[in-house]
Amino acid sequence: MAPEVPAAWEHGDQLAQLDAVLVDGGIARRSAFHHYRGGTYRPIEVDVVASVLDHVCSVGLPIGVAVFAPSAMQACAGRVHVTDRTVGGRVFAAVADSSVELDLTAVHACHLVRSTAAHGPTSALELDDENGRCVAVITQFGIVGEDVHTAWEHLAESLPDA
Repeated sequence: MAPEVPAAWEHGDQLAQLDAVLVDGGIARRSAFHHYRGGTYRPIEVDVVASVLDHVCSVGLPIGVAVFAPSAMQACAGRVHVTDRTVGGRVFAAVADSSVELDLTAVHACHLVRSTAAHGPTSALELDDENGRCVAVITQFGIVGEDVHTAWEHLAESLPDA
């Protein structure tokens, strides 16, 4: 019997993590996270997502947001200009020249995941639906200032476990 070959995401960078989500919504990846060697993984309270968006907006901390559909991802990055909690548990954020609306009532789990990115280990909030599929990621994409990366990491470390 041949030894089991780890999936590419297990030792992969941030892009490998996003690619793994595109394959099956991240279900296989999430089920194998108990042996993830790429970084930190811990459940976070879903309720903090709106507060995270409010905070990054108030302090001018740029973020990246990716939203997923089957085999598709759309992403934006930049400063959050405005946030709002809309009808029915939705949260809206204007990010750079884009807008994102997340239905937090449909988010059944949130995980803080760290993987290697442009500035080294970088935290991401991954939001999963009722079927365990990742529907959105909030993180830092690409090259940002070291102060931005450090501020994001301090924020991520301060989030309460679920």
